[in-house]
Amino acid sequence: MSKNNEDSDYIQHLSTLSSSLSLLAGFAFTAITVLLALLPDPSLLLAQVTLFFLVFLLGLLNFLISSILVQSLLLCRGYRNLPKPKRGGVGVFNLLVIVSYALFGVVVLFMLLLFNLIYLTLVSGVVFALFIILGYVFTLKPFFEYQKRLSSQK
Repeated sequence: MSKNNEDSDYIQHLSTLSSSLSLLAGFAFTAITVLLALLPDPSLLLAQVTLFFLVFLLGLLNFLISSILVQSLLLCRGYRNLPKPKRGGVGVFNLLVIVSYALFGVVVLFMLLLFNLIYLTLVSGVVFALFIILGYVFTLKPFFEYQKRLSSQK
């Protein structure tokens, strides 16, 4: 089997995995929304623990999805031939993707605030910030370094 077929098979696997994780992330977000809307008293300890678990799960799934998307992009042979991005390696599209991931987590925090769950919002915000930092360290930083190496080779 050639190297291109192996990469293609792996990219297909990453695509399937990304789709599955996206479905689970959608379920987690929907579960948070439904629980907040239907629980008679979301300030109960059990309700807050359940909501925190779902918020943590959503952050983890979003982190994994973004990592998979970058991995699959780095394996694409056509990516190496793209023109060099402007503004320090971050194109407008990439910037919008990064901001949308960040805002998606902020939406969940605002939903918790709407129901006056201050402490759960604070703890979830700290977890969200940790996932943003992990995403930068393990996903964005290696991606930008790879882009920089590619642009220096051209």
